[in-house]
Amino acid sequence: MKKNKLAVIFLIPLLLVTFSATSAYAGSRERHRWEGAAIGIGSLVLGGILIDQIGRQCTPFGQIGLQYTPRREHTYVYLDPPKPLRKKRAHWKMRRRWVEPSYEKIWNPGHHNRHGKWVSGQWIMIVDREGYWVEERVQVKKRRHRNHSRYF
Repeated sequence: MKKNKLAVIFLIPLLLVTFSATSAYAGSRERHRWEGAAIGIGSLVLGGILIDQIGRQCTPFGQIGLQYTPRREHTYVYLDPPKPLRKKRAHWKMRRRWVEPSYEKIWNPGHHNRHGKWVSGQWIMIVDREGYWVEERVQVKKRRHRNHSRYF
């Protein structure tokens, strides 16, 4: 599967370059022959390096040419045995939280009120979104009572 993807990745740009170039850009046969050969050889070398690096990603050290020397294993002495993990003294509860309403400032143009009196225009605040309650899941710690006298 990986080889097919790799082949497609190299084949598509090659075909695009091949079909996009026309003979008008090629120049004469004798000119730039060595430059073309150098570009071709350079691209082959670069492609070989890329393919080689892709293949080496999963190889062990012995095949790459690096010498692998195993490390000394350390022995650890524990003076005290590790303490067991303590269970957290907490539980989850649903709490309700009030979200404040949001307001929008708009222009109220001049008008006549119910009694026929003229009221000049002014900026007023109207409710954009009503306030609402949100239920949240909150972790609550258990209380430890230090004074046991109230239980007796």
